[in-house]
Amino acid sequence: MKAIDIARLGTPGLQWQGVVERGQFAVLYFDVKSRSMRAPNGEYLTRENGVLHVFETLLEARRHCDALVAQNARLGCLIYDAAGKRLETIEDEKFATHYHGRPAAWRYTFWAAALFFGAGVCIVVDWFSGWRFIFGMIIGVKLLTLGAFFIAEGLAGLLYYYRRKRIASGGGKA
Repeated sequence: MKAIDIARLGTPGLQWQGVVERGQFAVLYFDVKSRSMRAPNGEYLTRENGVLHVFETLLEARRHCDALVAQNARLGCLIYDAAGKRLETIEDEKFATHYHGRPAAWRYTFWAAALFFGAGVCIVVDWFSGWRFIFGMIIGVKLLTLGAFFIAEGLAGLLYYYRRKRIASGGGKA
């Protein structure tokens, strides 16, 4: 394993062409919950703490990632080849599906329905009071906005889940 400080790459992004040779594999790290890039120790990725790990074989990269994920379930690994094509994503499946799977998508959808119901109650109570309590309308609109976010998150998660399932079964392209 070769560790390359990303500040020494000299490019604004993570461009490793010329650093990673053909037949080698680069590993980057991400937070499983937020899907944001991270340093190998789990901190937010900055030019000061970022490290690009380069491995000679794919098996060596997988072993490193498996050990890191076993040590810290919040961290995931992305394995790339020298051309920049993502070959594998390694993450703790139990931890990942809690935030980005079918159960999480259904949870978001359930909360969206509850928020829409609460918004309806608030607005109807305000309507029956002759619009004297402006708080019912304000809270109702806020709950509707939050419910719209949750329904979008839930539906996007379900679409992503079913799309991945279709691709895994050989039924379609990415």
